[in-house]
Amino acid sequence: MRILVAALLAAAVSHADDALPEPVRTKLARDGIAVGTKPMRQVFEAYVDAKTPVFITSDSILNGFHVLLEESILRLETARALGLGDALSLLYAGAKGLEDMEIAPAVREAAARRVRILLGTALLLLGREAPGAPPEAAEEAARVEKAEGVSKPSWLGPPDEGFLAIDYARFRPRGFYERKPELARYFRALGWLQAVPFRVDRDEELVAILLLHDRLDGFGDVDHGRVERARSALTGYQRLLGSADDMTLLDALGYWTDDLEEMRAHYLRARGDPEVQDQVATRREASVRVVGAARTPDAVLFQRTAAVRRPPDGLEVCAALGSAWARARLDGKVLAAVDATEGAFHEGSLYAAYLQCVAALLDAPEPDAPALFKGALWQAKSCHTALAGWAQLRHTWTLQAKRAMFTLGLHDTEPGFVEPEPEFFARLGRLARDTRVSLAEEGAFDLAHDRREFAALLREAARLLREMPEGEADELADSAEGLPDPVLNAALALAYCVGVEVDPDDWTALRKVVEEHLPAVEDEARELTAPLRQAVEGTRFDL
Repeated sequence: MRILVAALLAAAVSHADDALPEPVRTKLARDGIAVGTKPMRQVFEAYVDAKTPVFITSDSILNGFHVLLEESILRLETARALGLGDALSLLYAGAKGLEDMEIAPAVREAAARRVRILLGTALLLLGREAPGAPPEAAEEAARVEKAEGVSKPSWLGPPDEGFLAIDYARFRPRGFYERKPELARYFRALGWLQAVPFRVDRDEELVAILLLHDRLDGFGDVDHGRVERARSALTGYQRLLGSADDMTLLDALGYWTDDLEEMRAHYLRARGDPEVQDQVATRREASVRVVGAARTPDAVLFQRTAAVRRPPDGLEVCAALGSAWARARLDGKVLAAVDATEGAFHEGSLYAAYLQCVAALLDAPEPDAPALFKGALWQAKSCHTALAGWAQLRHTWTLQAKRAMFTLGLHDTEPGFVEPEPEFFARLGRLARDTRVSLAEEGAFDLAHDRREFAALLREAARLLREMPEGEADELADSAEGLPDPVLNAALALAYCVGVEVDPDDWTALRKVVEEHLPAVEDEARELTAPLRQAVEGTRFDL
């Protein structure tokens, strides 16, 4: 990411040896603030080897927060990616059920077929087997992987006002999901499960979700740990991100009656129409999704402001957070829509808490703040800061929302400056604390997640190493047929931690190390030895 030095104070003009162009100097002298043109790849570069007092802005602190947050969510999502295939395999293999319900045979058969296509498509997207899946599953998986076009496949029924088509571009992996093939597969599969609605006012779709409900609630003698991991893979991040906008399969559990109409009425009472439309449709309808995408405050905001102007503008977020500068640049109809969403920005999620944190940058300046921080230019800069942070937040949650070391140079210079926003720093401190607690509760720092992923990489390493031809190590090491970097890194980390010196190109020696220690890593009932624990933890942010 390329970051511009956004603010230059007269007392701290980045680096002394970087001569500022005359127009910039003129603006700096006149306004006390100017935008520099020197690009920097990391936010901390402006502070490293600084020869003048530094000015620590909210931008730099927020960027550090976002780097750590995204790495933590990456770890959570990597762990869930391992469990999603297990969850879908359990659902896919479940019995039809609903024997006690009075359902027309044709509706029951159509609903069961819809379920097999939906789950079969997701399993194929994950690289899993889907025995007996209808041919439409493979066709659908191909469309999702291509991620192009807008259409509604015939097995979902003809287009209607509530579901005209699927925009397949939504399934193109974005953000950190592009880093590893398994995360890209997870992105497509989970996005697919989020995208297909089961609308409760249509018999076939209602029966289909009841079939899934029956399967998820009736795993019977299946290993309890496997079932819990399966359910975890289908769960959203409610405390971190907020509630799902649509009822989810897990939401549907906890209530059951053998009367189809009572189940329909219950679902309609439990969750009304969604607030955010993520379908190609002309109206919103109550539906159940196998996995739900979260309803974020900004998504609700844009849903409402889009009704009075298109496309929505980021300034609307700043206006909703209290920026007088932003509000002065929006017309009355847009402001009315913005004000109508005020409650959404105070919901009890850490996503909403983040927005309230940056809102502290947009309120009236501190009474004793220098004049610079009271002018229109600084208000505009604060809106840029808030919107940049919001964009990074959305980037982190690109899949789960409904549509990496921090360094600061310490030098023997005069004391620097901190942006005079004490309420912002207080809120950010509370947000960082609450985020860490929530991430810990979600298992972001759980060694078991790392262990399962490490074991998966070692299994892949063992498989690939067994297939390596003899005597071709030098050629393979520099070819696309060699070990993928995450797999190779895991195998080398293992060898290093258990004290075995091995040449990365010596496939035979590397395979022996992996095969010798893989059983101990895979067996979650066994406590890891210190070297193996070091191997797992040492690759935590590199896998």
